[in-house]
Amino acid sequence: MKEFVLHNGVKAPALAYGTWLIKNENAANCVKMALEAGYRHIDTAQAYGNEEGVGQGIRESGLKREEVFITSKVKAELKSYAKANEIPRVLGGLGIAIISTSKGVISDKEARKLGIGGEVICYVW
Repeated sequence: MKEFVLHNGVKAPALAYGTWLIKNENAANCVKMALEAGYRHIDTAQAYGNEEGVGQGIRESGLKREEVFITSKVKAELKSYAKANEIPRVLGGLGIAIISTSKGVISDKEARKLGIGGEVICYVW
């Protein structure tokens, strides 16, 4: 699959499986099927209300975390610099630590305190 190389050297698959309009209770199964079909980039957002199911589908897929590129977005009201420190808590719904903040990348220990757990893999844009 074609990839784009970001300014920091991270490779992102060019084609993403979008989860907009997928209900949370269906998201895990849909994401698992997408990954089985070959997708390696999953896109979600807090506003979609399905991040828990998306995270569950990724965890249950059997793929290693570093094999799946995830993009997510926070609600518009959290997109100011002042609110940036709330992003780790917001993204915690995925159950996967992929976080960089205005104060830098949070550690795995910090992620676990937020209830995120797991390996921290950060994509700093």
